[in-house]
Amino acid sequence: MPFDNNYQVSSNFSELANNFLSNHLIPPTPANYAVIYLYISNENELLTAAIDEKIQQNIPIMADFLADLFKRFVSFSEQIDSTVISPFEEVLSSTLEQISLQVGNEDKVTTSLHKLKIILSEDKHHKSLKKYC
Repeated sequence: MPFDNNYQVSSNFSELANNFLSNHLIPPTPANYAVIYLYISNENELLTAAIDEKIQQNIPIMADFLADLFKRFVSFSEQIDSTVISPFEEVLSSTLEQISLQVGNEDKVTTSLHKLKIILSEDKHHKSLKKYC
């Protein structure tokens, strides 16, 4: 059932989530609460199945297990990292390499132009041209 904006339903889920955490001696941190709230409200089938499996096997629900579920099903930071940040970093790195190459080429051109200016400013080159003027 999707999240309900009904105060009574949400309050009931909240109370059940707090009871679950308390019964399993799990600290009621925001991450733990979020996972269990999703479990109680049956919002995420995969998360619910993972917790149900532990319960059916009589394996204690531990905070580290909930932390893993939080990473996998609640916090999409790993997905954001792999789908947005990593590709962006690759493009940015490539762009910076191209800029560095371009700056290096511009430095070479500047050096060459400076040498040419020095050579052309010498009088001996002007004498040969003066014949034609």
